[in-house]
Amino acid sequence: MKKLGDIAIISSGHTFRSRIDEDLNGNYFVIQVKDFGEDDQIQFDGLLKTKLESLNSKFLAKSGDILFRSRGTSTRASFVNDIIDENCVIASPLLIIRLDTNQFLPEYIQLVINHSASQRYFSRASQGSNIRMIDKETLENLMIPLKSISDQKNVIELNRFIQKEKVLMNQIVSKRQILLEGVFQKEKS
Repeated sequence: MKKLGDIAIISSGHTFRSRIDEDLNGNYFVIQVKDFGEDDQIQFDGLLKTKLESLNSKFLAKSGDILFRSRGTSTRASFVNDIIDENCVIASPLLIIRLDTNQFLPEYIQLVINHSASQRYFSRASQGSNIRMIDKETLENLMIPLKSISDQKNVIELNRFIQKEKVLMNQIVSKRQILLEGVFQKEKS
């Protein structure tokens, strides 16, 4: 096991001093907590665009980044595998996790962070009553199981199969409900 802080650089997203004003002619897209879907994927098609005069490049999303929701009802992570535009700024309270080793795959780290054992760890360490807050130190102290790159790829692939199975199972349930509705519609006719 290794601490996440020993294998990654963790920093906060860009702090906007006021409400983020939308500007369709702006120079940056903004990734915010609200831009995460139920599947923990970033919904790039709904990103707000704004104008910023200057910005430190450390706040720009890069392929391979892991974004952690440090505040709110969900303390889960999203893996950035594709960037729609190189000008996507990551907003606070998101924490940016950038691996500084090639011993771990970003998608594997995302799965570890989102695992139920890690979520229990965050629940015990969270601050706040209604809105949970996880500080950077708590995230840095999260223990990451050591696995070979091959084993990490296997875990990632297993997770993909599980996610596909969930989609298929939901489709089956939906079709059965439609079938049941059809049975009752026939009896009324």
